[in-house]
Amino acid sequence: MHGAGQAVGEVAVRQCDGGRQLGGERVRFTPTDRAFLAALLYRLPRDVLRRLRLLVRPETMLRWHRDLVARRHADHGRLREMARRAEGRHPQPTAAVIDSQSIKAAATRGFDGGKKINGRRRHVITDCLGLLLMVLVTAGNVTDRQAAHMMLPRLRARFAAITLVWADSGYRGRLVAWAKEKLQLTLQIVKRSDDMSGFVVLPRRWVVERSLGWLMCSRRLVRDFETLPASSEAFIYFSQAMLLSRRLARRACGRRAGQDPWAVAA
Repeated sequence: MHGAGQAVGEVAVRQCDGGRQLGGERVRFTPTDRAFLAALLYRLPRDVLRRLRLLVRPETMLRWHRDLVARRHADHGRLREMARRAEGRHPQPTAAVIDSQSIKAAATRGFDGGKKINGRRRHVITDCLGLLLMVLVTAGNVTDRQAAHMMLPRLRARFAAITLVWADSGYRGRLVAWAKEKLQLTLQIVKRSDDMSGFVVLPRRWVVERSLGWLMCSRRLVRDFETLPASSEAFIYFSQAMLLSRRLARRACGRRAGQDPWAVAA
């Protein structure tokens, strides 16, 4: 694998008089070659890619990366359906939980006044098992309600069976009526009572909080190192895909009696 990637990288950056021609023959990249190039070079700025005099244009390279990310998203959806079937659930969820997480970032930053963090915010929607359904990475100053206005219509279009979404008090207000009227989606606010003090596990909300904790187990996601928010979203899907793969593999190999499958795989 390493040798193939190195060979593709050498061909990609080799300078030649013919530009896209090498040795008088047109260079053709297989889907595997494109995946290697997208993984190797997507982090380089566009002006650096131009100076490398690639055999493909930087715009083509970025398009290959977007295609690779889209395929990974599709793979994650299949893994999630397999995990739900393994737990005796229907492949398509009927309820979801929404929440956000603020982290420090290297680019596209905004100040989150509530968390006092200058960075980005990860808005996630999970099913009742905590499996990721949708993610949106924005600047830190984008509020929960603003992100929900973008995410809930996509959620409704992608998962038509979902009719109920649990959320915290950050999503209260006119968003609840808008979701009910425009999307036929019930947005139920799980509030923290005034007599509670310290850490308290709240119904339904703990599911998405646990999912956000799972993301922090991936070193790449401890903070946001990516230039593009789309790349950040891709790494979140990758992290969840690895978690689902481990769970399914351990189930196939057999677990010891009495163990919680989610606790073991997380």
